[in-house]
Amino acid sequence: MKFILILLITIFFSSNIFAYDIKEGLHEIERQNYDKAFEIFSKACEYQNGNGCYNLAVMYDGQQGIKKDYLKAYELYKKACNLGITNACYNLAVIYDQGKGVKRDLAEAARLYELSCDEKNINGCFNIGVMYDKGEGVEQNFTKAISFYKITCEEGVPYGCYNLGIKYAKGEGVKEDYSKAAKNYKIACDSGIFNACYNLGIMYAYGKGVEQDRVLAKELFKKSCTDEYTKGCRNYKILEEKGY
Repeated sequence: MKFILILLITIFFSSNIFAYDIKEGLHEIERQNYDKAFEIFSKACEYQNGNGCYNLAVMYDGQQGIKKDYLKAYELYKKACNLGITNACYNLAVIYDQGKGVKRDLAEAARLYELSCDEKNINGCFNIGVMYDKGEGVEQNFTKAISFYKITCEEGVPYGCYNLGIKYAKGEGVKEDYSKAAKNYKIACDSGIFNACYNLGIMYAYGKGVEQDRVLAKELFKKSCTDEYTKGCRNYKILEEKGY
């Protein structure tokens, strides 16, 4: 099954030095006075304020009032990251991961995802987990992937639980354990991950890691039935025709 890689631009405005100016810049954004906000963030960034550089990068990234300029956003995220802004490091990783405005560099993306994870950016933790899982930008290491999936699952990221369920089901980097797979699939399914509902339905249909229950399996297949995931629809129909 495909592992989902979250590639989000995190908008996180914070302030330390130049607190008043940064706060005022945010107020100008709310008022849609983008030119004034741009001026405030630019001045703060010139004085080596990481939050000013970060917020300016977000504006260039196309999210706040000025023309998109991915190269400029990249330069500003890099500066903000070097000034200690964790979310800037994460967004910089996304840029390297996607090759958006710069040459794609998975090794640098992985380094920055792990750096942001170390600073409690949960998306960074998930993404570096996926990279270790797939061997992209780093040497494949299922054990490390699992450690990051556990972190993200515990922090409420359903795809972390889903990917953890896959590892337990396949016995990759961990002892095969269908019971733990089912537990993690359920967490993800309850959070709306239809792939997880389908996998859990299979487990109930065949009694793998759980007590066999084809009525519940049918319900799970129905839950997973979408235009993008027709396997759930087919299995639901099969069990419906068999009277479950």
